[in-house]
Amino acid sequence: MGSLGCAGGMIQVVRKNIGFIAFLLLALLVCWAGYQSAPPAEKPPSPPENLKPLVIQDGYQLLAGSSVVSVRKNNLPIKTIPLEEADVKLAYRLSAKPSGQAPLMDYSIDSAVVLSGPNLHYVVELKPEIRLLLKYPRPLHDGGQSIRIEKAANRLYLYADGWLLKSYKVSTGKMPWYTPEGDFRIVNKMPFPKGRDPESPMGTRWMGLAVPYSKDERGNKWGGGDDPRSPLGQKFGIHGTNDESTIGIPASGGCIRMYNKDVNELYDLVDIGTPVQIVP
Repeated sequence: MGSLGCAGGMIQVVRKNIGFIAFLLLALLVCWAGYQSAPPAEKPPSPPENLKPLVIQDGYQLLAGSSVVSVRKNNLPIKTIPLEEADVKLAYRLSAKPSGQAPLMDYSIDSAVVLSGPNLHYVVELKPEIRLLLKYPRPLHDGGQSIRIEKAANRLYLYADGWLLKSYKVSTGKMPWYTPEGDFRIVNKMPFPKGRDPESPMGTRWMGLAVPYSKDERGNKWGGGDDPRSPLGQKFGIHGTNDESTIGIPASGGCIRMYNKDVNELYDLVDIGTPVQIVP
């Protein structure tokens, strides 16, 4: 009888708490179903394989992979920046650089590094924001001044000792063969080449390029033969304009047109003898 009484008591307890027990089972079932249907937690993106250390600056670690640079802090990946080249190395660091000061005179930079690839330089900014600030072609020479002009982009780059100083929008020949391609030098400089008339097509400054007869496609294609002005820097040059709406598009007769304010600045920055490379 004792055993039967105990069992009966337990049955009474279960009956009294059947609602609670059902609620508890239902809650467990809902939790289990939610766990099964919940998407798996996202994993942080895996860093690229085969990374090689580049530099540590301001607590950030930069590592180079195949056409990427990985930025880390405390060994944790923060950002992966794609590059156009697979083999890059540290060129130099920048810290607390105000605008107007070389290099990259157009930029105020808190903290950044410049990476050098086979054909391009990459400026990776670390503060105040981690980003690829800009990329630009490598200079023609690592020492002294040099200029590179890209016809397709209508862009002029000024370098000093392997660093980019300035980049300017320009206008090159309206036909691809108007502007000669190759390696030249500035051989003369002249303020107000056609006088101070604001309507002068040459604008406010002239920097003449010595172009050999063999590179003067305008003379050759037009049947004019060798033009004696060409190797003397009197036919092709970098100059201003009286029509600034043409800057940035191929519109010149073969020279390199610039905004007058830009050509004035460039005129003061470069010397006679500066190498000039013009590429397609």
